Amino acid sequence: MATWKVAPTLTTGCAAILKPSKLASVTCLELADICKEVGLPPGSKMKRIGIDTEALKEHFGKKIMELEEEKRKVQKSQDVHGQKLKALEAQILDLKKKQENQVQLLKQKEKSEETAKKLQAEIQYIKAQKHKMKQEAEQLRQWKASREKELLQLKRFA
Repeated sequence: MATWKVAPTLTTGCAAILKPSKLASVTCLELADICKEVGLPPGSKMKRIGIDTEALKEHFGKKIMELEEEKRKVQKSQDVHGQKLKALEAQILDLKKKQENQVQLLKQKEKSEETAKKLQAEIQYIKAQKHKMKQEAEQLRQWKASREKELLQLKRFA
């Protein structure tokens, strides 16, 4: 903005006074330095009122150093957080594997329990069959004994 206002004045050979605000950008200061470098005639000097360039350079130098230090701290923090993140991701993967293993074990347990129930039912069925066979064997023995008794009686009468 400053060059838009000052440049036409300087090109016509007139004097220009630039009084930037303390909050203005450093480009105004750079413009004054450029005017000195190009060797403008003494009648067209650009004056800087109320601004100490050395103080500004020192101020911005400190700010730059502070920002660079903060950047280093953030990078260190990012490194630490990155390592923690990797460790957490590894733990998550481990937990997911354990969870999958638990699910598989539960499925196997359910199958085992179902198989055990089936086997238990078969055992009960076999026990019932055994009991039934014992009863039938007892009945057969009693029938045989009664037949033998009848046979003996028939042999006595004959």
